[in-house]
Order: sequence, then structure tokens, then C-alpha cells
Amino acid sequence: MAEPNTILISPADGQQIVREKLAGGAITPGHLLERSSSTWVVHANAGKNSQRIFALENVANAEGIADAYASGESVRGLYAQSGMLVNALVAATATAITEGAALESDGDGTLRIATTDAATDDTQREAVVGYANEAVDNSTGTTVVRIEVEVA
Repeated sequence: MAEPNTILISPADGQQIVREKLAGGAITPGHLLERSSSTWVVHANAGKNSQRIFALENVANAEGIADAYASGESVRGLYAQSGMLVNALVAATATAITEGAALESDGDGTLRIATTDAATDDTQREAVVGYANEAVDNSTGTTVVRIEVEVA
């Protein structure tokens, strides 16, 4: 599948909600985000609940999806709605992902295959961020790669 040069591939019906905050660290467009005080940071809790907020590319500076934000820069975070297609990130050496697989935070802004455990508690009820819209095998990769995700 050809890689789109944007994070929001296909919007769902309805209004897009985008909020700007300063970066609380390095952020790459497509990272799953969370709030930390008044900043955006990469979602740091693997397999735990998360809002579906993705860093958008920096159009104000005419930068693309490969251009990372530095700490302190203004970042646009997309509150992704169910059904949207987003261009997210998968970590290097991540387990191969099949099309349709449920995805959750890998704890570093990237996504991984959702894991299950015996305990289902309140910290995991909203862990699935979306579903793989394509197969991606980065199990032997040495860098982060992109994956098209249908938001849950």
C-alpha cells in the first residue's frame, strides 16, 4: 500500500477536533499522544487506556510526516474519531501485525498488537486504539515504520 504523506488519511463524518499544545519532548507526526500538564507527550503507558489523539504534521512550517517536533514546539493533536483512517507508527522489532488486528499503545507513542491478560481492569478497558488496515511486519526492522489504522 502506498504511504500517504499525511497523518489523517480519511476523516469520518463530522467535525475534526484539533488542539494545539507545546511538545513536552520529541514527537513525530503519527505518534499516539497524551496530555501532561499543559503539553503533549507520547503516550507512555503500554497496553493501558488512551484517548485516540495523534500528532499531525506541522503544516504551519511546511513540514511533512517525517519531520519531528522538538520539545517546546507547538504540536497539533487530532482527537481521532471512530472510523477515521490515520497514518500511525509501529516500533522497530515489533511483532508482525496482520490486517484487522486490534492495536494498542506500545508505551512510546507507537502502536502494537493488543495483548490480553487474565486481569481486565479499569486501566485497560479503553486500550484498543484501532485496527490495522494493512499488514505490517517490522519484526526485523531497525527503525519505526508507518501503518494505516482504522480508529476504534
